Amino acid sequence: MEEQIKELLAGPTPKEEIKFRQADYKKPAGSDVQMLSYIDARYVMDRLDAIMGSENWWTEYFCIREIMFCKLTLRFPDDKIVSKMDCGSESEFEPEKAVVSDALKRAAVLFGIGRDLYSMPKFWAEVPASGYVSKKWKPDTWDKNGQSSPLHTPQPKPTPNPTPTTSASQVGPDSSDSKKDIVKYAEDVAQRSMEHRSVPDPVYEEPKQPTRNAVPPAPAPIKEGDEVMAVPGMEIYHITEKCYQIGPPGLPPRDPKGKMWAAKKLVMNEDKFTFAAGEIQTFQLPKWIVDQNSAILTEKAPPPPSEEDEVPF
Repeated sequence: MEEQIKELLAGPTPKEEIKFRQADYKKPAGSDVQMLSYIDARYVMDRLDAIMGSENWWTEYFCIREIMFCKLTLRFPDDKIVSKMDCGSESEFEPEKAVVSDALKRAAVLFGIGRDLYSMPKFWAEVPASGYVSKKWKPDTWDKNGQSSPLHTPQPKPTPNPTPTTSASQVGPDSSDSKKDIVKYAEDVAQRSMEHRSVPDPVYEEPKQPTRNAVPPAPAPIKEGDEVMAVPGMEIYHITEKCYQIGPPGLPPRDPKGKMWAAKKLVMNEDKFTFAAGEIQTFQLPKWIVDQNSAILTEKAPPPPSEEDEVPF
């Protein structure tokens, strides 16, 4: 039974669960950009629920040298416990949420979930005038009927005297009843996984993206001519691969209130890569970031109580 469950975990990813995003957002309009396939963390959780049962898997997260790791544990029907762990990478938007989701997906790949995406061929799309390929984009050869199907159909090896081959739905003379049962069970699990979704997929609306000649509402990277301001007395509460979490000194370490994330590429300090968590530093930041986060960056830590305030008994 354990081997059957492992085969189900490593089974083909339904095509309707596979999404695509651009590998490069700096390509000019009219050029080709590679499209990277991915699955979201919600699908991973739904697949684990459908195959293992929601009570038979759990996660633990560890931060080791500022890198987030997810430990994914499965309990098999014979009460055997198996754990595997991998790290995640963050994005520049919602870095804490992204790194946790990515760590879960990478740990799930170790059990076979979504591993078939790594063997997919490369797909390319033409960059539109807005510079952003639609989130609904699919390859031209993608299955249009919306049904679950394997990503790749194995091709028979060439032989001197080729003989007709049977389709995947036909049962050959060497097929065993157990293999039939596994295939049928896999199809049932895939169907249950789709029905298990607690929240329906949102209806996608094409975002209104500015053209490349339009002026963005707020410049993301630092540009020549941008004013840089010094923000003294900022404590570094957490450091990730791409960001610093900073705020006034003396705040609770695990409470995000009163703190902000500053992307490392926007910190102008020459010695920024020597910064360590827990230090008090003066941050050189673009003025537009300081203006957007003025409530945090100008807040002062509460002064310590004076001796006059202490009760004399």
